[in-house]
Amino acid sequence: MKASELLPQLGAALESNSVCTELNLAGCNVDDHTIEGLTQALQVNSSLTSLSLEANKINNDGAIQIARALKANRSLLELNLLNQKGTRFGDTTLGEFITGLTLTLTLTLTLTLTLTLTLTLTLTLTLALALALTRRVHLGSRAVERDAAQDRVAAREPPVLPAD
Repeated sequence: MKASELLPQLGAALESNSVCTELNLAGCNVDDHTIEGLTQALQVNSSLTSLSLEANKINNDGAIQIARALKANRSLLELNLLNQKGTRFGDTTLGEFITGLTLTLTLTLTLTLTLTLTLTLTLTLTLALALALTRRVHLGSRAVERDAAQDRVAAREPPVLPAD
């Protein structure tokens, strides 16, 4: 059976799936046109935690479809897009993944996403960004507490009157 016939059926099955946690479609000739059924399923599936699409024919357009689907998916922890035949993902694709991960990142989620650029790239940047934002929020709340403490001290001290 060809990928163009199988993936729409597989996508429809995954939309209501609650059992399958790992899916390996390595070397199945998946391309930008046949990935659509799978990306629609990724938007609603909540049980799949690992998806391997290694050694297929997914280009930038297909990878962007996957990135956009992941914006709604909070269960996928591992995505393998290594060794796509004849392509390297560009900045636009990477930007879509970073945007999607920034929107869906939670403290309990560890997501390893591997893209093939010139080198294999692990998106620790997104995790670092989330940690930096958390630190800023935390430091911001400390600054508010410090200012409130200074206001309390100032309220206890009598006002200093100017000398005549």
